[in-house]
Amino acid sequence: MTRSPSKLWWGLAALRQIVLRHDPVSRSAIRPAPIVVAGRGHASWKVPAAVLRPGMIIYAAGVGLDTTFDEAMVETHGAVVHAFDPTPRSIVHARAVVERLPGFHFHPVGLWKEDTDLVFHAPANPEHVSHSVTALQGHNPGFTATCKRISTLMRELGHDAIDLLKIDIEGAEYEVLSDLVASRIPVRAICVEFDETNFPQDQHWRDRIAAAVSGLHAAGFDLAAVAPKGNYTFLARAH
Repeated sequence: MTRSPSKLWWGLAALRQIVLRHDPVSRSAIRPAPIVVAGRGHASWKVPAAVLRPGMIIYAAGVGLDTTFDEAMVETHGAVVHAFDPTPRSIVHARAVVERLPGFHFHPVGLWKEDTDLVFHAPANPEHVSHSVTALQGHNPGFTATCKRISTLMRELGHDAIDLLKIDIEGAEYEVLSDLVASRIPVRAICVEFDETNFPQDQHWRDRIAAAVSGLHAAGFDLAAVAPKGNYTFLARAH
């Protein structure tokens, strides 16, 4: 595993993103759009204001132990959130939120490029929650859980489009985004954390992020915002 660049490098990257509207990680231009920030701290996300509407459908993959983003979208913006995470500690947390927050729905499954059961490897720090099907932090013992494609979940839940897809899935984002593009899933905006900004697997980590961003751009999405470090927001171009 390669070490992430220094804090100075990331600080200069953030400055370039703001001033030059260019992301040095993905080597992509940023086309700023009006943004609303929802959630607190590391669980906050930049959401394009253009997609906000009462009843908007959000698929949020990767719950962890912090649902401040999901709760803000339900309580402030009237969204309907479907959250996905098979991690045992996340299941306990999310089911408690379901009990007190109408509009928040939880499904104990993971996202992947096919419908299958996969091993979720534990993080290197046992105090952390998020597990990874791609062994982002090593092949540590974990658990096995069901994973599904976005298209499968949409069919099961009766949705023909998604307003916002939020994914923080510990290295599985490349495969899920590739499947989304190939399946031509109708989605208006995407928020994704590229986890290799924190845990680069080798010296080609930026190439993988660049390829994912380029693939989304070719599929009709503009890079609308980047939040240090690794949280990217995309907005579908109007047709």
